[in-house]
Amino acid sequence: MQNQHRLYSTVAARFLETVGITRQPVFGVMSDGPVAMLTSTWVDGEYVHIFEEHIESFDISTAFGAWHYAMVLARIAVRYGPKLVEQFKLKQEDFIKRLNEQMPEMCWRQSHQNDEKRQSANNR
Repeated sequence: MQNQHRLYSTVAARFLETVGITRQPVFGVMSDGPVAMLTSTWVDGEYVHIFEEHIESFDISTAFGAWHYAMVLARIAVRYGPKLVEQFKLKQEDFIKRLNEQMPEMCWRQSHQNDEKRQSANNR
């Protein structure tokens, strides 16, 4: 489960990098029964940083634990949400342009990979 969480967090952070947004945390949740732990992942240069050690956990089976967890999520939304929207607005035009021009870094679907394989096979 932990490796799956790392993979999903890395993919989300790398997607933001594709948009042109780096050093912006992607928050994730790891859970073990009623205990939830918040993690953060971000891209800085060529490295993906995953912060998942020595993090606070929340026992959401109790009223106080659920309230505390909700308050932390609300703070994350208030603090990082507007920043992400602002960064996306700055990168949106370039992102759409690169999508429309089908730049190689924008081809991440399986159908793109299949098309590339067919083209390289035909060129041989």
